[in-house]
Amino acid sequence: MQEYNLQTNNFLAEYGRNTGYIANASSRSGGNQFHGNAFFFNLNSGLGANSCSNNARNVERPEFNRNQFGATIGGPVKPPDRDRKRASTGAGKVLMAIELKHSR
Repeated sequence: MQEYNLQTNNFLAEYGRNTGYIANASSRSGGNQFHGNAFFFNLNSGLGANSCSNNARNVERPEFNRNQFGATIGGPVKPPDRDRKRASTGAGKVLMAIELKHSR
């Protein structure tokens, strides 16, 4: 990881209306190895409290379930045999990055 930035207030307009914090991370580009990561985020009604207005009216907590998951992978694209020497020096290197996300 090359840079990590955590903002807790005075957000820029690009982030919209947001409470809490915003975390930005960036990594170095390039390299001769494949790198990636995977994530899973689960939010459901069993983990949260009921609102004050619902408690005052004796209304049960509404059912809520959100699952978000995904993965990223990046690395070099292997050149044809005739360009291997040039690619090993870093000249004309072609890199790829793929990101997959899904929510349900």
